[in-house]
Amino acid sequence: YLDGVADSACGLRGPSFDRYSDLWSLSEFWQSNAAWRACFESWRTSAGTPESTLGRIPASHRAAARAVLERRSDSVLRHLLLGTVSGPFLTDFDWAVKLVLGSDRVSSLGVPLAALELCLRDHTGPRRLGLELGSAELLALVGALEAAHKAMLQLQA
Repeated sequence: YLDGVADSACGLRGPSFDRYSDLWSLSEFWQSNAAWRACFESWRTSAGTPESTLGRIPASHRAAARAVLERRSDSVLRHLLLGTVSGPFLTDFDWAVKLVLGSDRVSSLGVPLAALELCLRDHTGPRRLGLELGSAELLALVGALEAAHKAMLQLQA
């Protein structure tokens, strides 16, 4: 269970209520998840010692909590830093080409548009952004992405 809570503190899928429904009600499950997650996050963000954090935990759970805290503390800290330091980043995208036709004499002139859907993630969570780009805007976007790719290659070298 505690590893699942640590997963949720790292931005991954946390423990499933189905596995623990015979032990807790749904509200108790949520409260327990929130309390353990706050414990993990406070241990990595506070200036206190691990003992001060572990001192608030019942003695029967202290050894298991210490093992999970020590094993997962770096990944929890990395996730917390990513959420506070970085801006939105791209997680996925989808694109389509549309042909826009007019309703008058110029209807025979088709204007191609690129429909771009971006899936972004930031400290508030995932969000979707939809864009329609003309050919000039699409060329500018491709140029900017190529420049960013070259910069990343130079940083890696």
